[in-house]
Amino acid sequence: MKNLNYKCVDYSEWDFNGKGKNVFLSFTLTEGTIWDRVFSFQDKREDTGHAEFVTYFAFKLLNYISADREIVIPSVILHDVGWDVSPKAFREACASSKDREMRLEHQVRGALTAYEILNQLKYPQRDITEIMRIILNHDTRISNNKEINFNFSLDEKLVRDADVLWRFTKPCMNNFHPNEPPEKILEYMKKELAKDNLYF
Repeated sequence: MKNLNYKCVDYSEWDFNGKGKNVFLSFTLTEGTIWDRVFSFQDKREDTGHAEFVTYFAFKLLNYISADREIVIPSVILHDVGWDVSPKAFREACASSKDREMRLEHQVRGALTAYEILNQLKYPQRDITEIMRIILNHDTRISNNKEINFNFSLDEKLVRDADVLWRFTKPCMNNFHPNEPPEKILEYMKKELAKDNLYF
């Protein structure tokens, strides 16, 4: 990995509407087309900006990790397009035994949507297969464990890290931890870091 030269997100300059303004200039023409085609499927869980932040973090991580951009960026743009549930139902399922089932369903719907969009754009079939594989596992595959080699690809690890990093953003705190004092937010962040969900 290259030496870190990373600056924190400057929230004073961030456009919080979730439409992609903060990442759009980094897109290739194809990436921008993918974003436009699936925008209406994004951020369905009262998590406005999730897709954009995950994409932003993926771009940042690609500066340090030699992953395949043509796999990573479509994967992060498309990873949560399969959510088809109300925010209330999402929160209830997360607190019940239906959590895993709900996540599996959204992964399958997301992979099918990814196939449809990427096939229409004549994306290479080999890349489509890998993007679908990443989406099919991104929420439910067993998390990182230093004792076991799960053979995650570099691209998959980067996508998963970009997704996890959303949990440490201001919009995530506003959406899922509103009105909580700073010490509670810090406690939450420490617990998330202790889960050992990050690869890089």
